[in-house]
This record gives sequence, structure tokens and C-alpha cells, in this order.
Amino acid sequence: MNEPLPEFAILQNDKTKQTGIWSNGKWTDAPKEDYVVLGLIAKLLRTAPNPMEVIESISLYNDKKPKWKNQFDWEPGFFIPPEELDGLE
Repeated sequence: MNEPLPEFAILQNDKTKQTGIWSNGKWTDAPKEDYVVLGLIAKLLRTAPNPMEVIESISLYNDKKPKWKNQFDWEPGFFIPPEELDGLE
């Protein structure tokens, strides 16, 4: 019985809070702090009428999401709350 390999899978161990993600033909270990979020995604995939559409949506969002390091000035300094920026030009 040679079943085709899935394109994507999430395997979780409740006792150790470990998560393995199968994607692109290999397993990847996820950080323990992502256990709950990945559990929610796994549940969404199990209950979705079209699970691959969910995966594609997540992948598309990840490709298009803004890169935070490009949106903020990470240099140390002082912080001006947005409400105080009016009139500083």
C-alpha cells in the first residue's frame, strides 16, 4: 500500500508540547511557544471544507505581510506617542 505523501501536516505531542510540521518533503520542529497557535491551525485544517485553500491563504499572507524591521526605527532613543506628533513639523 503505497499511499502518496501529504503536502502538509501538523503532528503534535500534548505531553511534551512539541510540534512537527511536514512541508516541502521534510519535517521541521516548531518552537514550543507556537504549540497553541499551531494546534488552532491544525483544528482549522481538520474542520475546513477545503484544507489546502486554508494553507494557501496562510502562505499568501506570509509572503505579503510587512516586514516589521522595515517599518520601525530600532535605534535606541526616545519615544514620542503618536498623539504628540501633531504640530512637530
